[in-house]
Amino acid sequence: MLAAAALTAAPWLTASALGDALGSSPTSGVLAFAARAEPGLGTLGSLAGLAGIWNAEAVPSSRTTVFALLGTIVLLTVVVLGLPAVIRRRAVLPLLVLAAAAVLLPTAMATGPGLAELRRLVDAVPGLGVLRDGQKWVALAMPGYAVAAAGAVVTLRARLRPGLAALLCVAAMIAVLPDLAWGVAGKVTAVRYPAGWPAVARIVNAQPATVAVLPADSMRQFRWSGPAPVLDPLPRWVRADVLVTGDLTISNQTVFGEGGRARAVQRMLLAGVPPEALAEAGVGWVVVETGSAGTLGDAPRTLQLLPVAYRDDDLTLYRVGGTSPAAAQAKRAAVVAAHLVWLVLLGGSGVALAAATRWRAKFS
Repeated sequence: MLAAAALTAAPWLTASALGDALGSSPTSGVLAFAARAEPGLGTLGSLAGLAGIWNAEAVPSSRTTVFALLGTIVLLTVVVLGLPAVIRRRAVLPLLVLAAAAVLLPTAMATGPGLAELRRLVDAVPGLGVLRDGQKWVALAMPGYAVAAAGAVVTLRARLRPGLAALLCVAAMIAVLPDLAWGVAGKVTAVRYPAGWPAVARIVNAQPATVAVLPADSMRQFRWSGPAPVLDPLPRWVRADVLVTGDLTISNQTVFGEGGRARAVQRMLLAGVPPEALAEAGVGWVVVETGSAGTLGDAPRTLQLLPVAYRDDDLTLYRVGGTSPAAAQAKRAAVVAAHLVWLVLLGGSGVALAAATRWRAKFS
């Protein structure tokens, strides 16, 4: 199982080893990304209720009130009701142990000693910075919770019909999440991008080269996208490499991301360096996203010397002409090999499953 897991993760492990992710130290984000206690619950109660994300703006409004306490009580009641029916089953026990660990360990990581230990761990092995967002690991409790919740129907069938018991459990779970109806009370809606976005994407995709973006911020807030801040969507629009620092400002504290090259190019732009310097750094295009927060610094001094490839009220595309450096042949071969191993494992698993099913059917 360990070998299969390592081969399945080969593309990601290879990218981490060949890139700079293992050399970056995200220690500054350990406290900022720690699990958050919700009203009336504390950190342990929040995580036991499958909540506790550090970003309060990313959850429905009810989770920021004492109503979160009611929702957590109902969820845990359903889970606890099902434990007597499933805890003795050998196939389920590992899932329950995993669920307990997925709640208790992130809780410990959010305490003073836990945060100190996590800092030491990340300093020693920077690639383990992935551990710092503790709340996301609570997702590993979901299989155990789901099986235990199903067991609640078995527990209740002595008093209620199974169909009615299942209906009550499902209704209870939905009732404590009222603002998830209608797209979080109308907050989740489709957004139509202005015409400039596909136009810029067509130009860049015709001549793919590294893209630098201004203003200098990883987050955007456009007039046409609503009040919520969003991650810069440009990297999802073009095939070329878009330089993104990954820096994130939380409560006036900047947590630095892994985009070392992006940060260096961004500093060059903000300093107003000559266009030739940008081209030498491998930048092919500069996109200015108008109307979003962030600083431009002395970048206008550089931009006025660059030819404009596209301009409207939302976007301006400047042509720099730099050539993106190609990856080393050895690194490209390693990445391709890792993906081929992943594909063979995926296809081979399907073939093995089909063969085993056919073999059992033949000899049963």
